[in-house]
Amino acid sequence: MPRSALSREILEELGLQIRVGEEIGTYATQLGHLIIELKCFWCELIDGNLELNDHDEVLWCHPDEMEALQWALPDIPAVQDVLNSLRATSKSRPLANP
Repeated sequence: MPRSALSREILEELGLQIRVGEEIGTYATQLGHLIIELKCFWCELIDGNLELNDHDEVLWCHPDEMEALQWALPDIPAVQDVLNSLRATSKSRPLANP
């Protein structure tokens, strides 16, 4: 269910068709009385032209630039896991330049 919801949301909000892959992880962050839970997945772009239907800005960046960005507190553990995975992958093959 989270995979189909993610595909649908990305299509609605960004106009992109994606293939949802392996789960990166589930992350829970307590903010006051709320607990925010994120399920994160690797995704592959299949088709579409980027449209900002529900967002003001999009930024494509190299993984080395990601730590300098201002992330929401609940996003930080997922971003760290993504960076760790990309760094481990780049040791076996170089990352492509954007």
